[in-house]
Formats: sequence, C-alpha cells, structure tokens
Amino acid sequence: MKQIIFYSKTGCPWCVAMKEFLDNKGYKYQEKNVTEDSELFVELKTLSGQDKAPTLIIDGKIHADVGVDDIKDLL
Repeated sequence: MKQIIFYSKTGCPWCVAMKEFLDNKGYKYQEKNVTEDSELFVELKTLSGQDKAPTLIIDGKIHADVGVDDIKDLL
C-alpha cells in the first residue's frame, strides 16, 4: 500500500475533489490542512518550494499542485 500525505486548503475545490477521489478509491492518507495550521503551511512551502494545494507526497515523492487526473496513474 502506498504512503500518502495530502496537503490541503480549506475551501479549495481541487482539494475537495482530491479527497473525494482518494476516499472513493479507498486510499488511506494523512491529510494536513495548511489553512488551519501555519506550521504546516511552512512545511508545505519548504518541502515543495511552493504554496499551492493540493500537494501530495506519495511514497516520499512530492507531487505539487496536482489534480485528480495528474495522480490517477501514480496510484
């Protein structure tokens, strides 16, 4: 099983779509909402070099500012 960390933002329609996709496919993930925690926002920027969401880390590889279509083949 893949290890997935999902950086999201409150009110982000792409984040909602990503969460629905992951949930519907049964993927387990750790969600980190950067809107609710400024330290997570800094963590996102440090890891990915940008501040956009959704950003996923899948098995240690960063996929910044991705949509559902971008990650279907990775999972």
